[in-house]
Amino acid sequence: IPIMANISGCDCEANGTDCDSEFKYSLFKIVYSIIFVIGVPSNIIAVWFLLRVQYQHNKGLNEVKVYMINLCVADIVFTLTLPFWIVYYARNGEWIFKSFSCSLLGSLFYVSNYSSLAFLALISYNRYQAVTSPIKTAQFKQKTRGIIISSIIWGVLVIFLLSTIIQKSEHMNTINGCVKCFEGYGDQGTTLVLVYHFFMIAGFFLTFMVVIVCSIKILRTLAAEGQQQVTSHHGAKKQAFRMATVVLAVFILCFFPHHLVQGPWVLLKMNILKRPNKILSDIHQVTLCMMSFNCVLDPIIYCFITTHFRATFRNF
Repeated sequence: IPIMANISGCDCEANGTDCDSEFKYSLFKIVYSIIFVIGVPSNIIAVWFLLRVQYQHNKGLNEVKVYMINLCVADIVFTLTLPFWIVYYARNGEWIFKSFSCSLLGSLFYVSNYSSLAFLALISYNRYQAVTSPIKTAQFKQKTRGIIISSIIWGVLVIFLLSTIIQKSEHMNTINGCVKCFEGYGDQGTTLVLVYHFFMIAGFFLTFMVVIVCSIKILRTLAAEGQQQVTSHHGAKKQAFRMATVVLAVFILCFFPHHLVQGPWVLLKMNILKRPNKILSDIHQVTLCMMSFNCVLDPIIYCFITTHFRATFRNF
């Protein structure tokens, strides 16, 4: 199970690798408080607008909007876990809640983040289809496909969530008399931990490549059309490109730094890298905060779904 942050508040041991700074107590409290205050209302409003705009204009949900609603749900789930972590960090890394809460909230932290990755990649691919095959995409009833794919994603993540909760004894440990949550690997073997973490890293870079390729192909399609007669779908294609660009920006700003650091950091925590590295540990905590900000940036994507959405927001 991945460690969220090693926040024992202890000094680096002479022969250890736990070299974290006190600044994280304030860092996580402030960052998570900001994300909670902005993320909860913005994503709830986004869901409301998505449904209101669609049915106000007698339009059903299509595939991309199904993914957007699921992305909203993932972001809302993530932000609702933050008050518990804010309390945890405010107490300098002392878990005062039940062991079940530690397992559930720690697992939801990762489930919501990686479900966001999946839905962002699906949104980017859907926009690629809308640009390269606009007529086929418009004619094809994609709502059902979107619901099926979303259900599969949530099904896989729920299985992961349940399997993680069952191992609740692995998620809590005591350091200097302080009960910690998701800061140790318990009795799990080194190989299992490494496979788990590098599977997550590989999953990120796979979805990242999907987003990059889709964005490039959308740009090439629009560039080719720019030298030809403008089609009736040109405006929609430009809108799709703007959305894909924002998705790519979220990947680069929020997820890429964390997964770039995650590999070396895991090796450090597993004592495979023997030399203590305080800078690497601190950078890892900062990138964890950056990844968490994705649920604040995601609502920006909603603005590019439809002109009705932007018009309704301005007139609200």
